[in-house]
Amino acid sequence: MTTDKQHTVLVVDDSAAIRTIMKKELEKRGYRVITAADGILGVEAFKLEHPDVVTLDVNMPNMDGFQACAVIRSSVGGLQVPIVFITGNDTLEDRERGFALGAMDFVSKYSEKAWAEAADVVDKVLAKDKKLGGVMAMVVSTRDISLRIMTSSLTRFGVDVIQAKTDEAVLSTLQEKREQLDLVLVDFTTIGLDCFKICDVIRNHLHLHDLPVIFLVAPEHQDMVLEMYQAGITDQIRKPFTQEELRGKIISHLEYRSHIKKLGIEITKNRMILEVADEGIVGVDREGVVNFVNPAAAEMIKLHIGDFVSRYFAEFIAVAETGEDHVVIPHFYERNDGRSVLRKSSGESFPVHFSAAPVRLGKENLGGVIVFNDITRSLQLEQERRDTIKILEQEMNAAGSLQRSLLPKKSDVEAISSLDIGYFCKAYSPVSGDFLIVEEVAENKVAVLVVDVMGHGVKAGLATIRIKTLFDDFKRDYTDPGKLVTQINNKAFTLADNGLFQTVLLAVFDLEQNRVVIASAGGIPPLFYTQATKEMVIHETSGNPVGITQGEDFEVDVLTLEFKQGDGLILQTDGTLECVNNAGLAFDGYLTQATGKAHLGQGKTSQAIVDDIIYDATTFVGEHGFDDDLTLVVVQRG
Repeated sequence: MTTDKQHTVLVVDDSAAIRTIMKKELEKRGYRVITAADGILGVEAFKLEHPDVVTLDVNMPNMDGFQACAVIRSSVGGLQVPIVFITGNDTLEDRERGFALGAMDFVSKYSEKAWAEAADVVDKVLAKDKKLGGVMAMVVSTRDISLRIMTSSLTRFGVDVIQAKTDEAVLSTLQEKREQLDLVLVDFTTIGLDCFKICDVIRNHLHLHDLPVIFLVAPEHQDMVLEMYQAGITDQIRKPFTQEELRGKIISHLEYRSHIKKLGIEITKNRMILEVADEGIVGVDREGVVNFVNPAAAEMIKLHIGDFVSRYFAEFIAVAETGEDHVVIPHFYERNDGRSVLRKSSGESFPVHFSAAPVRLGKENLGGVIVFNDITRSLQLEQERRDTIKILEQEMNAAGSLQRSLLPKKSDVEAISSLDIGYFCKAYSPVSGDFLIVEEVAENKVAVLVVDVMGHGVKAGLATIRIKTLFDDFKRDYTDPGKLVTQINNKAFTLADNGLFQTVLLAVFDLEQNRVVIASAGGIPPLFYTQATKEMVIHETSGNPVGITQGEDFEVDVLTLEFKQGDGLILQTDGTLECVNNAGLAFDGYLTQATGKAHLGQGKTSQAIVDDIIYDATTFVGEHGFDDDLTLVVVQRG
C-alpha cells in the first residue's frame, strides 16, 4: 500500500512469533509497526504512540483483547481508531462481543494466509471507501446488540443508517423514506418480528422491486433460505459474517440497482423537473395542440382566468389535471408595449416573464415549448421563504437563550466562598453542544459537571438541557458520583435520539475531607496541580459516553484525589484541545497543561487563569478561529 503519510499499526499479541510475522508482513507494505505482548502493554503503547490501526489478539494474559479494546475506546482519541481482532476462536459470540465494542473486523489465526489477510484488512481499513459514501440503509432487528453491530459495520463504510426494531417501525420508515432508501439489512428471526411480512410489503404493496433486501441468517435457520428467496429477499449472508463479505454483497447489489435506476432516470428526469418548476410550462406540437401542461401553468390559468367560460381554457385545465386527450387552444398571450401579458376575459392583463422556443428534429419542426412566470406569485413565494428563514432564526435564538439562562451565574459561583472557581463557556453556533453545571449541593460539597454532546444545533442543545434536568433529579446522590452519572446515563439512554451521545465528567469537591471525587463517562482527562510537588498531572480516565448503552454494559470511571490548600484542577471539553491554526497545527492538551502550570499556584484567581488560557488559544488559532464549542473550568482550593 502506497500512502503519502506513513501510517502506524499497533500489533498486540502474547505470541512473540506472531508479533514478528505480523510486523514483517506490515512493514513490507510500508507501515510503521509497534508491538505489545499483552493488553496492558498494548493500552500503554496506544496512549503513547496514537497509532492509526490496532490489531488485538483475543486471548492474552493480564488483560484480554476485549478488555483492551474497551479501555482504548474510552481513552483520548480511542473512539475513532479502527480495531481488528486476530483470533484463534472465531465464534459468533466473540464476534458479537467484539462488534459491540466497536471492532472493525475479525481475522482467524488458522486461515492458511492469516497474516496476509490481516494485512489486507489493515489496507482496506485505511483506504477511503468511495463506493458506499452517501448510501442510506435501514437495519432491522429486535436485538439491540444486533442493531449496534450492523450499524457499526455500515457506518464505517460511510453508509447512513436508520434503525428499526418492530414491524411498525419498519413499515413507517419504508413509507417515509422509500425514495431515499438504498438497502434493507434484516437480522432474520422467527420471534418478535415478521421478516416475511416485511418482504411482502416491500415487493407487493410498495412495489419496490429493485430495493436490495439482505437477510443475516444464523446456522439454525439455513433450512428456511429457500422460503426467504420465495418471499422476495435479494440475498442472504450467513452468520458470523466478515466486514468485507458484507461490503462486497452490498456493493454488488447497489451497482446492479444503479444500472436499473439509470434507465428510468434518463426517461423521467426532464418531466420531473418540469412538474416541480415554479414557471408555467406548456408543450405544443406542430399543429398548436397542447400535449403537456405542468401544475404551475394550470394553477396560474385557474387563478387569473377566474369565471371566464371558454371551452379552450376549460379543456386546457382538464389536460393539466387528468392527462386526457390533448386539445387545440388559441394564443393566450400578446405583446403590449414590449411586455408579455396574459389576457383576462375582462380585458385586463397581468405581467409575466415569457419565452417560447421551437422543438426541431433536424430541419423538421415538431412543435414548441412556452414558458411563462407570474411575477406576483414569484414575489409571494420569495417573501414566504424569507419569513420561514426568519422564524427558524428566531426559534434557534430562543433555544440558545433558554440554554444560556441555565448556565451558572457568575454571582452564584462567586458566592461559593470555599473554592475559587473560574470558567468560560462559548457556543460555536446559536445553540451549544457543551454545558456546565456548578452547584453547592450541600454544605462544603460542590459539584462541577462538564458535558459535551456530539454535534451542534437544536438536538444537541436539547440534550444538554435534558442532562441538566436529570442532574437536578439525581443530585441527591452526590456522595457517590459514579452512581449519579450512571443514573443520568440510564435515563438519558431511554430518552435520547438514536446515535446522539455525550461525554460527561462530574467532579464533587468534599472540603471537609479535603478530597475531590471524579466520575468520568468518556470525558476529557482532568489536569491536576498539587501545591506540594508543584507539578501538573494528567489523570487518564475512561468510561463510556452517556447515551450509547445502559445497565451492566455502561461503565463509569471513578477517581479520588486529595484536594488541599493550594491545589488546582482544570476541566474542559475538546474545544480547546482540538482547535487548530491556519497551518493545521492543534493547540492540544499539552499547551493547555503548560499554560495551566504556569499560572496555578502563582496567586492568580481561577478566572484570571481561565482568561489567560483562552487568550493563548485565541492567539494560537488566529484568523482560523474556533470551529467547536469551548468549555473550560479552573478550580483552586484557597
